Amino acid sequence: MPTKLEEIIRKAIVKISNKKTKIFLHKPYLDKTDQKSLVRSIKSSNVSTYGITTSNFEKRIKEYTKAKYVVALNSGTSALQLAIIACGIKKNQEVLIPSLNFIASSNAVIYNASIPHYIDSDYDLGIHIEKLEKYLNKITQIKNNQCVNLKTGRVIKAIIPTHIFGRIININKLKSLCKKFKLIMIEDSSEAFGAFYKKKHAGTFGLCGAISFNGNKIITTGGGGAILTNSKKIFTKIKFLATVAKKGERYDEVGYNYRMPSLNAALGISQLNKINYIKKKKYLNHLRYKEFFKKSNSFSFMEDKDFISSNYWLNYIIFKSDDILNKKFFEFFNNKNIEVRKIWALNSEGNSYKKYPKMDLKISKYLSKRTVCIPSGVFKWKKIL
Repeated sequence: MPTKLEEIIRKAIVKISNKKTKIFLHKPYLDKTDQKSLVRSIKSSNVSTYGITTSNFEKRIKEYTKAKYVVALNSGTSALQLAIIACGIKKNQEVLIPSLNFIASSNAVIYNASIPHYIDSDYDLGIHIEKLEKYLNKITQIKNNQCVNLKTGRVIKAIIPTHIFGRIININKLKSLCKKFKLIMIEDSSEAFGAFYKKKHAGTFGLCGAISFNGNKIITTGGGGAILTNSKKIFTKIKFLATVAKKGERYDEVGYNYRMPSLNAALGISQLNKINYIKKKKYLNHLRYKEFFKKSNSFSFMEDKDFISSNYWLNYIIFKSDDILNKKFFEFFNNKNIEVRKIWALNSEGNSYKKYPKMDLKISKYLSKRTVCIPSGVFKWKKIL
């Protein structure tokens, strides 16, 4: 027998999605314009790595985000990896990363032989900046204009904040912290395409920002990503590295074959034409969930605050207890053809990542056990507010 709480959540999801078939967590919004764009690309034979369509997609991203420079790549992880190299982060230097996070940032740091250093989140799923500042005050010292970890002797060079589920974190506070501790900021904006704070797009606040256009993102190129930056130096380095580091006829540096193929870019252009429509639909779904869940005493729905700006990619709820989130809870929704999932396990708890330094992660552990993502695609809807 389902609990009353499970039924409340199920009814909200079904009412908002207005569907009787399987309800996915986030299904890409694809229509005939996307099909036509792909067919045109195929007919032109303009499908391979970095053609004119990729260049056009980069121009369109620049226009939309107002970033000075854009490089379209084959994934958000590739974007993070090249950003780390281009920003001058060296082997054995530490990079601060939220432990409550998708694994891409951790992997990108390790690819570079750098050291992930795991930090705690706040209850809005952003970085707990006040707690981090106290922690860094305790364990670091500024020497030769660098932040040195007194416990490990290594330089803490950078921080990679993640705008989780498309919600821009308290970015101005984080910029102040970066200035104080001499940290480079690389934004993991993989989930935040279309999110703006005071007319600035996610990924344009730091030295550079990574975007993902994976199949589950707000707009998709199937697989793909991009780097946003206002630094010509960073742009030139990333473009060079992503194009197998070829200089004339020579290969004097290890490079990567990471450019986005034109076929993916063709889909990206068509998708970008619909971004405002998609954002509007997702915002309306968010408002409807908010109205439906406002009287719940068992969980809290994602909260909007002045410093948070969002593209409403994924909606989530945080339970006051983790007792209900057992196998039976998820089986109930699975049996109803409704996809829901827990937020990630902590990066720092994975067998390959346990050895890396970390601060106290009390809030991250709390959220990891209690946060559940709910269906947030572009649904048909009836206005109820």
